[in-house]
Formats: sequence, C-alpha cells, structure tokens
Amino acid sequence: MRKNGVRYLLMGGQACVFYGAAEFSRDLDLVILPGDENLDRLRHALAELEASPIAIPPLDRDALSRGHAAHFRCRRPDVLGLRIDVMSRLRGVPSFQRSRPPRKPSTSGSPNCALRNSCLT
Repeated sequence: MRKNGVRYLLMGGQACVFYGAAEFSRDLDLVILPGDENLDRLRHALAELEASPIAIPPLDRDALSRGHAAHFRCRRPDVLGLRIDVMSRLRGVPSFQRSRPPRKPSTSGSPNCALRNSCLT
C-alpha cells in the first residue's frame, strides 16, 4: 500500500499489533480515502498482491461511501491467503482526515498509519 501511495488507515488486529498488543490477525483491515486517484492506487496495489474479490460489493467509490466494505484474498506466494477488507466509513468514528494520525518520522521503520488511540475507545 505504501509503495503505491495509497492513503489508508490500518485498523483491527494489525492496528493492535502496531500499538503493541499481543494480537494475531490473519487479515488486513483498511479504511481508505475513497477518492478516484486513491482508488486507482489501491487497485494497483491489490493487483501487485494478486488479490481477487471474494465478496460483493465491488471496489467502487459509491459502495464504499455508503458504508459497504470490499473484500479480497491475496494469491501472491509471499502473502498467499491474506484477506484484505477495505472500507471508507466506520460508524461512530470521525472522518478519515480527523482519524488519521499526524505524520511524524518513524524510528522503527513501521508506517505511522494506525487509527489514533482516541478512535479506538
């Protein structure tokens, strides 16, 4: 996602791991900015992961804006079987711009893209 410049927020089990919880998750839950340019970058990233849709609705701006999620399964060998769930709205959580943490340099090499702690309570 980072390589392709996708604007996203990490959430779910992977976000818990990012914040130091002893959680294991076999999927990747992302909240994305649903603009056309960002969706194109996401589609490119999914193609690189050889990710195929596994449920409806399709990955499009209208469905995401209505609160639906798009679901994919990766086939590339190094991420074989990884499920990716993509959303653009979460009930009870501020907008993407307000939920995204401020950018700051990472000393660990990990992206700073998880939801703010205040959004997780």
